[in-house]
Amino acid sequence: MRRFCSGCHGYQLSQSTTYQQMKAASEVVLRQSLKMDLFAERLTVALQEKFEGHWVPERPSKGQAYRCIRVNAFHKYDPELLRACRESGVHYGDLGLPWEITLWVDPGEVCGRGAHIPPPSPSPTGSAR
Repeated sequence: MRRFCSGCHGYQLSQSTTYQQMKAASEVVLRQSLKMDLFAERLTVALQEKFEGHWVPERPSKGQAYRCIRVNAFHKYDPELLRACRESGVHYGDLGLPWEITLWVDPGEVCGRGAHIPPPSPSPTGSAR
């Protein structure tokens, strides 16, 4: 029998086999993974809509400030990140963002600086996302 464990935000299984417990654990991880995939899709749409009319491949620096994603002590929440969270059911705090981050999204390049920006990790298939 499954019951929600509010203390750990996961599932507990009582009187179950080891396999069922492992399956429940994988379901929790998968559910979170699917939420993050949906978050990525919703963020992509939000950025496409915001950047429409501000994307000039011939002049990548034009509109650069408008295409900046910034989170810091003065701007704790980025509107597009908040929108993607709301539309995907992901909590903003679960994004694991550093306390300060700036991303510039330009034609042909995305670069950033912040308290800690990890390098992009390859997908399990070996191709970058």
